[in-house]
Amino acid sequence: MADRAIRALDSISSTAASSRVLHLVKIAEKHEGESEYQDRPFFKNRMLNASIILKHRLRRDEVDLFKSRKTVATKILIPIDRHDLKCGGRYVFVGQKQYETIIVDYFGDDLRAGSIDRATLDAVDELPTLDPFILREHLARRDLRPAPCYFDISQADLEHMHGFVRRDIAPLINLCFGQSSDLSPYTEILVGKILSSDLDNDLEPLRVTLKLDKKQYSEGMFCWKGFLYYKWLVNDIFGRSIGVSQEIGTARTVGRCDADTREEIKTLKLKLGDDIFNACEYIKRSLGVYDTAFKALTQAGDPIAFREFLLSSPQMFFDLGESLAAIQHIISFWRFRFPEGASVRLDPYEFLDMLTDFEASIPDFERGRMFAPPPGRQVAI
Repeated sequence: MADRAIRALDSISSTAASSRVLHLVKIAEKHEGESEYQDRPFFKNRMLNASIILKHRLRRDEVDLFKSRKTVATKILIPIDRHDLKCGGRYVFVGQKQYETIIVDYFGDDLRAGSIDRATLDAVDELPTLDPFILREHLARRDLRPAPCYFDISQADLEHMHGFVRRDIAPLINLCFGQSSDLSPYTEILVGKILSSDLDNDLEPLRVTLKLDKKQYSEGMFCWKGFLYYKWLVNDIFGRSIGVSQEIGTARTVGRCDADTREEIKTLKLKLGDDIFNACEYIKRSLGVYDTAFKALTQAGDPIAFREFLLSSPQMFFDLGESLAAIQHIISFWRFRFPEGASVRLDPYEFLDMLTDFEASIPDFERGRMFAPPPGRQVAI
């Protein structure tokens, strides 16, 4: 099947990994001559390891491809010519009807149930985002450890994040060890353990205090780490989203088009501005749930509230990750096409396609229960 999305990726994907795209084609082009890339591939299957993995918000005509209701699916794009993505390619959704037959037909026995590649692909599908940090940590929990080149995370970013987490959990250090003139040794130890991919027995007293079984504790700790990471990201994302939203609203088209297209562009520009604002507000409220629970633990000495947060965090983590991925996608797409300060002029039909893609990527925020996934979605992280 040809897919225009793969052609669009040729122009919009400026990095090898983002919150919505894992561009294994670009990673192969850059690193395939390196021993680490060869020794620790993301997928052992060479065709799959030179594909493009995309978190795709399903369109109306795609919903029936699945037996149960889904809003976001993992899409595997297989280029006809990896050196010229404009040629198009085939695609398959993870978990679609007849998936077992299709995936083996495309990739062979490497993707049969129980294989390492299948386990990796299933783990990727479990996440709401392809954010490099979240993806790396999630795979590591399953002892799947592809080479670092698959995760575009700079050492500077990791150090900045550690600094943020260090400040954020300071009240927990005070609660555990009391006020002290030098809490840095305790802080570094706890930060390291919270951000570690492997839980050890040193944090067992916390699990016992929160009365969680090991599975609940493992999932909750991963989501806690995810919430901390998202808190670190949001200030930059919110600031950049304002500028991008304003530029989209004032963008001009160049060239002729019919009246219906112009009206649709006008309508979508207004709606997208509202949706970006609503998405940011939704993200703030989501993170506020964590802040409230953490304050109850550290200021009121109430572990029950934080326990309830950890128990509900997988569903909350999914919705939050999906929302942040949508905003990050819009920002990175737009900034790749139009660096800050550049003149924004677009062909009307190209602009309409872009706006339609942006609008489709943003989740529906009118939900009956704030963090509940839609019926049929299985959150297993």
